[in-house]
Amino acid sequence: MRSIGIDIGRYSIKVVEILANNRKYEVTNAKEYKILNLETSDQEIDILQTLDKISKEFDTDSAKVTCSIRQQYVSTRKLFFPFKERVKIHKSLAFELEDDMPLSVDKAIYDSKIIKFHDKTAEVVAMACVAEEVEKTLDIFERGHIDPDIIAPEFCGIANL
Repeated sequence: MRSIGIDIGRYSIKVVEILANNRKYEVTNAKEYKILNLETSDQEIDILQTLDKISKEFDTDSAKVTCSIRQQYVSTRKLFFPFKERVKIHKSLAFELEDDMPLSVDKAIYDSKIIKFHDKTAEVVAMACVAEEVEKTLDIFERGHIDPDIIAPEFCGIANL
């Protein structure tokens, strides 16, 4: 399986291509594209042009594409749930996080990652992201001709590394 990770930073877009075979991972391509063009003053145009170039160079249609969302838009908490079922955990995330969230429940998108199970309980990293930022991220990638399969907070990529 071929996977492509794309990170839009303040000054550049970083892209890494990984090939997975039999539990072995190989970085097959890595590239950084500067997005501060002195000829234009519109960074969004530079980002869109660069994403279009990436979609052609890396053939993003035939790969699993992961992109990042800036950590400043994501709130994370480590929680313990008295059950193991992923569906129950996901359904109760908004309720569990509402007191810790700096925004209303309906303006966030929730997800979780189970760290480990303890007897009948689950230890979870719970995340809430500003829904508007997810929509903006999806929009910029769509206009750049890339359809991401996964949107992940920056820290998840670093933690998985």
